Amino acid sequence: MGIYFNPGNGSFTKDKNSQLYIDKTGLIEYLNRVICTNANCISVSHARRFGKSHAAGMIDAYYSRGCDSSELFADSEIVAKDSYSAHLNKYNVIHIDVSSFWDAYKDNVIEKIQEYIYDELKQVYGDQIDYTKMISAVLMSVYNISGIPFVIIIDEWDCVIRNGGNKTLVHSYLQFLHLLFKSEESKTFLALAYITGILPIKKIKDESALNNFREFTMLKSKQLTRYFGFTEDEVKKLKSEVLELFNLLQELSERYKDILLPGYTHTQIAMPSSFGLWFGAYAEALTDDMIMLSAAYRIADENPLGSAAGYGSSFPLDRDLTTNILGFDTLNYNSVAAGMSGGIAYVLDEKNDLYTKTNKDMVSSYEITSKYDVLELKDLIKEHVAYTNSEKGKMILDNFGEYLPKFKKIIPHDYEEMQKAIVQMEEKGLSAEQAQIEAFYANKK
Repeated sequence: MGIYFNPGNGSFTKDKNSQLYIDKTGLIEYLNRVICTNANCISVSHARRFGKSHAAGMIDAYYSRGCDSSELFADSEIVAKDSYSAHLNKYNVIHIDVSSFWDAYKDNVIEKIQEYIYDELKQVYGDQIDYTKMISAVLMSVYNISGIPFVIIIDEWDCVIRNGGNKTLVHSYLQFLHLLFKSEESKTFLALAYITGILPIKKIKDESALNNFREFTMLKSKQLTRYFGFTEDEVKKLKSEVLELFNLLQELSERYKDILLPGYTHTQIAMPSSFGLWFGAYAEALTDDMIMLSAAYRIADENPLGSAAGYGSSFPLDRDLTTNILGFDTLNYNSVAAGMSGGIAYVLDEKNDLYTKTNKDMVSSYEITSKYDVLELKDLIKEHVAYTNSEKGKMILDNFGEYLPKFKKIIPHDYEEMQKAIVQMEEKGLSAEQAQIEAFYANKK
């Protein structure tokens, strides 16, 4: 068991033993569907505090040969999945937190990352490998010796780009990532890549360094949405657990209200208080947290359907019906706010007459050829079947190759232009939020 090569499951063990723990192991089921396929490179570009690092530790614990995690996952959601045993602790794992290396080594970050990985590889493989070669060749040698492919996890992958003003360093760093994820050797030794960060995928000059990654952002995360942050059911569970803690603190506050505790100011004894006061204070702080959580929950629990393009609709739509069917608490009555989004639709065009029913001045229609669109479509149908038990959906999944050419991808022109503009802004190095703002103003001109 190493730190960077085949790490243990200590990080995930601590998370799982925490008082407030939410089971997100369903993410592993998705990763098991893409591992050792052409869609095996995953990038999660989210803001901080959305559980990206927690997920990385969980992935370590599941795939790494440096530990036995069977007991750790025994009561988790993933255990019930068919793929669970096939991949548990079966891979060579490399896990790098780039921000830690950047803080310590700055301009030498690439050399030091390689040095630490090689030091741990030497402990296992000794002089069987020529460590003077580029890292892709070294990992290929490990694969040739062991016959075991790699799962590579990079946390804060964009740290060098966000903090480094040295263009030469950034260029070298992106080339380093290219060796890990797009080299000829990686096509053999790489089973799965999972990188996290804030920025979108960067480019080296005119050649995209990591365009083989499927990127999941705050705005486009679909299959992975429920594995970051908290879902509706998880929020309810969290509030219930916080209430238990609140009641305990209140009980302790009452029990110890007469037990004095000296207060200190600048190391000097000051006003006296009590243990009860402090227990009560933390209980009240939890109340403030729950007020903010409840406010966010209420805003998210509004049904936007029926708002049309932000202007409302004159059609007699039964918005209350969809609100009840989908389980929203209420309507989003502000049609402008509700309609400030766009989207892509996948339509089953069995009669090949969809073109006669679409407004070509407003939307474009495409064949589904991208491997990521194919994967997204299949995942959406699987979710639909899981929630509705649709017989039609089951038939499509059983004969997916036959049905795929019958699907069309529909996207509004304005939305498509915005997406292209956002990508262009992100390629210039802007954050996702900045790119959206700049793209908005660019499209207004």
